[in-house]
This record gives sequence, structure tokens and C-alpha cells, in this order.
Amino acid sequence: MSINVDRSETSVEAIVRILFGGVPVGEPLASGWVITQIAAEAIIRLTATKGDTQLRMWVCPTTREIPAYRSTARFRIGYEGSRADEDALRVLDQVVAAVARNEAAIPDATYRRVADAGIPLDMAGDYGGLGDLQWLAVRAGLKPACRQHFGGAMLQRVIARAEAAHLHVECLPAAEYLSLWTESAAGGDDTLIFVAATPAAAKAALEAERVFLRSAAPSHQTAGDADEVLGRALGYPSCCVQFFAPRVAYSIPRLQFAAFERTEGRPSFLLNNIDLTRALVPHYVCRYDCPASMRYARALLAELERVDPHGAATLATSLHGLLVLFRDGGYLWLRGETTGDPGTFAFSGVSSSGEWPERAAWLQAAEESDRFVLEGTRARFLGDGGRTHTFALPSTVGIARVFA
Repeated sequence: MSINVDRSETSVEAIVRILFGGVPVGEPLASGWVITQIAAEAIIRLTATKGDTQLRMWVCPTTREIPAYRSTARFRIGYEGSRADEDALRVLDQVVAAVARNEAAIPDATYRRVADAGIPLDMAGDYGGLGDLQWLAVRAGLKPACRQHFGGAMLQRVIARAEAAHLHVECLPAAEYLSLWTESAAGGDDTLIFVAATPAAAKAALEAERVFLRSAAPSHQTAGDADEVLGRALGYPSCCVQFFAPRVAYSIPRLQFAAFERTEGRPSFLLNNIDLTRALVPHYVCRYDCPASMRYARALLAELERVDPHGAATLATSLHGLLVLFRDGGYLWLRGETTGDPGTFAFSGVSSSGEWPERAAWLQAAEESDRFVLEGTRARFLGDGGRTHTFALPSTVGIARVFA
């Protein structure tokens, strides 16, 4: 059963209270360790101390693709620095246990506001010293401005970092915006920021958003020309804006599914926006072989290669893989590459999000396998020793496509 959230709390503060209210600062943990700090930020930070030694831990939603020590149903838990010794691992295990024990009590709306928020800049990558991939696109002149969502202490940190990079920021309180599109209560500090290379471009994006808000009806009808104006201000391809406008009320999984159904060629890794925190394209593409979006993504990747060759190679590799997207919502992501066998995909990593029929069985099959084969409407997982798991995957259930 979920716990009521005090409207005076931010979403992250509520999550910290629910997860760690029974682990207050100063309380002893395993082997003499003591929690000395719990910071309610977009990435929740915990510090444990034993004598002169510190263990810095973090907790974030599973929607963030960050390597972690352990994962629960809704969160990833990790730590900073070199490999922890057995003594410190016992502390980590206590934190993991607290998260696993309490996470179901977090209201869905509270969790989603944190899970869907932008990842902190210092966790996503360096991107030529800017800390944000779309800021790099703005600085390189590939788009006029970008729009992002932050709140709480993170908002002021982001604004300061943008200004230090000689970028310009305009802000729009987002509570009114969110109230048009969701029945859940928005956080009072939710803010849209528009980051641009010039004050005029940032202001134009802000004003375009305001026009869109005035034009959009609470019944989720399209805002017509306002969509086009906002899309131009943010540098989105017109074909993608035209695709999005009549589908403005769609959920994100439904938008992605519709784009896949319109994709005629092989989906390009350049357009892999399943994890928007690490995507080259920040918009919802009209199809996953969209020429205009691919030109933008290719130019941005080239700019990243110029300022950070290693980061560009790492990012490009992470965007290759096979996606099983389910019509009812949710996805299974298999990181890897195609093999010499026709129709066979070899994978080394598995992640997922959302819910779909037989989800537990799909995840177990993926964890026990290292190859995936699509044969008509049958999806098969192959593992060592001849292990095979087979699922029906007609178009009424889902789509399996390779990003290459």
C-alpha cells in the first residue's frame, strides 16, 4: 500500500522519507558504520562513515541506464570509488534491503515524476565540458535551443552550470504545464528550462512554449500551428512535429510503438531514444529511419567525436542493440550485435522498463540466454546447453527490431 505524500515535500524528499525513514542519520549500521548524510537530490546520495573512512552511495530509478551494484524493482543502488571491501559491502546490502523493503509504498505518481526527470548532468557524461549532450548541440549550432525539466536544488545548479558555459537560460514554471496533461499533482518546483546560445533563441523557445500552452486544450486536442512554432524553436524536424501533433496525448511507449510501425528500413542506432537521457535525438521521431533526424544525430555524434572521441565511441556502442517493444507498454532491451547466423542476435546485457504480459518469464529467459532469434511471430531465447525459451510475438503483442 502506498503512503500519502505531503504536498510541501518535493517528490525526491518523499521518496527519501519512505525509503530511509527507518535509517535516520546517525544510526549505526553493520560493522560500526554510521550513516552521516542523506541528500534528497535527483540522484539520492548517502554517506556512511567508519572512523576516517567514508563510503559514498547513490540510489536512482531503474529508468537511468547507470551501472550499479544492485537493482531492485524500481531502483539502482551503487557506490563511488574503487571496489568496496566486504565490510563496506555489508553496508551496501543493508541499503539495498531497505530500498527493496520500502519501495512499493512509494505512490506511482511520485515515483514517475522522479523516474522521468532529466538525469543530473554529472552522471550523464562530460560532452566537451558541458555535461549535457543537447547543450553540445546548441553550442555547435545544430539546433536553436533545447528544453529540459528540473526542480529543487538541481534547478539552480543547472542554471549556474549553463551560465558558466556562456549559454543562456529562460525558465517556465511547469506545474501549470503538467496539470494539462496529467491527473497527478505536479511538484511546486517543477520547472522547464530553455537553454540556447543566445538570449533571443532562449526567449523564442520560451514564448513558443507559452503559445503552445495557451493553444492546447485540457481535452488533449492538438495545438495546431503552435506545435510547428515550438518545434522550430527547438530545432525538431517538421516531419517529426507533424507526426507528434495529432498524438500529443499519447504515452511515451505508445508514441514509440507508432513510430516503429511506420519504420520501413532498419532502425538506426542514431535514433535510439529509448533512454532519452543518453539519446542523440531529444524528440519523438516520426519513424526510426527518419532522414532528417538521422542528419541531425549524425552531425551531433561527429561534434562529440571532435571534443571527446572516447565518449563518442562509448555512446555509439551503447545505442546498438535489439529492442522488444510491447504494445501494452514496456520494453526489453538487449545490448549486443547481430551474428553471422541470419536472424540471430547475440547479447551481453539486459535491461527493461514498464509492464507487459508474461514480463517475469521474458526477463528470466533473457537472463538465462545469450542469443535471440525472431522467427515469424515467434521469439526464441537460446542459451548454453541447448536451453530454449519461446514466446509468441505477433504484431498485436509487440515488435522486435535491431538498432544498427
